[in-house]
Amino acid sequence: MLDAVTKAKLRDATGAAAVDMESHVTAEFAAVHQLPIVALRAICDPASRALPPLAQHTLKPNGKVNLAAVFGGLAGDPIQMVALMRAARDSAAAFGSLRRGRRLLGAGFGFLDRREFAFDMA
Repeated sequence: MLDAVTKAKLRDATGAAAVDMESHVTAEFAAVHQLPIVALRAICDPASRALPPLAQHTLKPNGKVNLAAVFGGLAGDPIQMVALMRAARDSAAAFGSLRRGRRLLGAGFGFLDRREFAFDMA
């Protein structure tokens, strides 16, 4: 997790508007199993802000929040509550965007005919 200054430097150096650091895992799985893939991503930590330090230590490997770690961290540094609330608001907006995009794609993920899934992955 990067601070806002480092994010700004990377954006200036690369011109990238965003960096996707997870979808490649899904893409590799889909390619191996010859499955279609749709990657719909939303950014929940804008470049202008850093995630609070507590966020680095409170996520479980499955992406769920370790509430005991959150409360323990807040007990030691309660000022992080403001940054955590901002991150929660950003995350909720990102998940809302993903839900809207999923609804727009529909059951066929944007394909009119599911037989279109027969791609040549070689």
